[in-house]
Amino acid sequence: MLEEIISVKHLPGVKMLSAKHELIAGLPEISSKISFLPFINFLKEKLPAVSETIAGYYNYLIKKFEAEPDLLNYVEDFHLLDENADMLELLGTALFPAVGEHEKNSFALAVPYKQQVFYYSDYFRKLFLDKEETCLLLPEGIPTDRLKAIQCSMIYENILEKFYGINLNESPELVYPVTDSKTGLWRYFRIRYDARFIDVHLKGKLPPIQDCAVCLNTFRILDIET
Repeated sequence: MLEEIISVKHLPGVKMLSAKHELIAGLPEISSKISFLPFINFLKEKLPAVSETIAGYYNYLIKKFEAEPDLLNYVEDFHLLDENADMLELLGTALFPAVGEHEKNSFALAVPYKQQVFYYSDYFRKLFLDKEETCLLLPEGIPTDRLKAIQCSMIYENILEKFYGINLNESPELVYPVTDSKTGLWRYFRIRYDARFIDVHLKGKLPPIQDCAVCLNTFRILDIET
């Protein structure tokens, strides 16, 4: 029944857009891959605690993605995303509200901890992409050192929660100042990562927490050398 109600069609034109190279050249190299397996695992974990109706929808999504096993592995070929643009639309509908002011719903699917996006809402495109839709914009004038500190802080936040059970008392975010076209006033937008769908894998031996750049009294990240 749900298969008949929810009908998706192929939507060509998925793009992998990055920030300009000169703006991110000084950032740390991160081994980061796209996979939709964390999303599917998230749905499976939620199944026992949701209603029968929601469980039916979750099972529908799980079935759709498990029918495309390449999406559950590491996506190396970005053409695979374009071939499955309908799945990205389905994912976006599941993750972000379908009601309210749809034209102001700003979201994007991105490569974890890299300045790259591959699926985004119209409002996100208007705010954070250039007019030609060829690159991801960063806050004007942001120093590379500041960008690096934010990126490292986001990674620290995810690692500390997963491997040490520490929840930080701060949430590092990029803040974009944007001029409102109607009022001429400044508006500020924060870019927030949803770490629930980012899986971190340990390489080597886990270091003692005392060696990490976190104050264990305040649970705040110490100054990060750049």
